[in-house]
Amino acid sequence: MKKNLCFLASLCISASLCFASCDEKEKQEPESKFVGKWQCAKLISEGSEITDLHSMPMSVLMHLTINDDGSFIMESPIDESSSGNGTWTENGDVITVTFDINEQDKASSNFNKGDNIQLLEYKNGQLVAKSDSSEEFILEKVTEFDNYDSLVLGEDFIPTIDDPLQ
Repeated sequence: MKKNLCFLASLCISASLCFASCDEKEKQEPESKFVGKWQCAKLISEGSEITDLHSMPMSVLMHLTINDDGSFIMESPIDESSSGNGTWTENGDVITVTFDINEQDKASSNFNKGDNIQLLEYKNGQLVAKSDSSEEFILEKVTEFDNYDSLVLGEDFIPTIDDPLQ
């Protein structure tokens, strides 16, 4: 009898712990559809879709990591100066990313208020970033970024910029 009571007591305690952990999981906010890793899949310019850049996939242009703590990191495998980080907010299907800027950038005569802000729209499971020149960068969510050897990229990419006839 004593063993049965101990067993029932431990069963009740286990059940209450199980329900408490289920309630805790239900109370957590669902993860935003924006959180994760995104990379450039294509560029739409003047109605044309561009999926590669001189025989390299468009993903060499941009890797974007959106964290659930409201921060992001944007990196370019081919151009470190295009990399940056900052914060983001969402409003429906639009995400606003605000790049951190340093005092030197703020003091630049070329810097205008809002230059460090970019809007990205969620469409059909992709993020769309529009540039000032009406180009659209289409980003797709990935589990891991494509990896590139920067030395190979440099050899392949730089000659095409220096000599477009190559």
